[in-house]
Amino acid sequence: MTTTYLPTHPDYLDEADVRGELTRVFDICGGCRSCAELCDTFPMLFDLLDRRAAPGVPPDAGRLTPAEQDGVVDSCIQCKACVAQCPYTPGAHPWSVDIPRLVLRGRAMQHDAGIRSLRSRLLGQVAGRPALVAKLAAVLPGTAARIGGAPFVAPRFSKWFARRALGSTTERPLTVTLVPTCVVEYHEPSIGTEFIELADANGIGCSLSSARCCGAPWLHSGDIEHFAKTARKNVARLAAEVRRGTDIVVLDPTCRDVVRVGFVDHVGNGDADLVAAHTLDAADHAALVEQIRRGRTP
Repeated sequence: MTTTYLPTHPDYLDEADVRGELTRVFDICGGCRSCAELCDTFPMLFDLLDRRAAPGVPPDAGRLTPAEQDGVVDSCIQCKACVAQCPYTPGAHPWSVDIPRLVLRGRAMQHDAGIRSLRSRLLGQVAGRPALVAKLAAVLPGTAARIGGAPFVAPRFSKWFARRALGSTTERPLTVTLVPTCVVEYHEPSIGTEFIELADANGIGCSLSSARCCGAPWLHSGDIEHFAKTARKNVARLAAEVRRGTDIVVLDPTCRDVVRVGFVDHVGNGDADLVAAHTLDAADHAALVEQIRRGRTP
């Protein structure tokens, strides 16, 4: 088994290697159990471990079947709450446990081995094309909502942004490039409009990024080939924007983590590192602005 979270590693997609690593990490989690109340994934894992345990013997993740392993992997929603609580994360402990990234490796292995169901593959294909689904929403809103998992609203955030009365941002001491993400662009534009209003009130100039969907649907479904293509295009766009002198604000936390971690893992060049170093969420940016205003170096 190999402990790696980098898709460039030669054993990243090897099924036997991935399953050995799942066993190693599940044994560690089964002995710790500090994440039992964070989400549904860990109670599922611990229940499977306890049901498979021999009388008088500690739970052994090696007793789980491949299907049971896959069930745990598929249950993760990538909230990453466990990363904040885990005492064994990479860099903090030699056991190097990162459940969300291990789950992504597990799903990539499933996709490569043809284990993922046809339904999962089709949903990933559709979810990875939000602009196309948004066009469908204009004609068949009910069908698009069922496919996309949430209603599509009009106007889209980018259209609202283009129509708003813009004052000159060239004289403002602080500027930011905003990535609204698919959630804000298609489903909850009010999140973006409220951020812009707060930025205006605080003298912060905002421009809209040319980046498209970050590719999270591809990544989370295990289709790392499609994700890497999407990531490379977005990295090039975002890096150019950073070099023009602005930080990047990503309003959805899942997409922010994809930009900070997923792009680095799957693109792995200097531009990806540059983008990750300059990517903030709304709370990060608010804290940075406050530090600058008080005359402190971030």
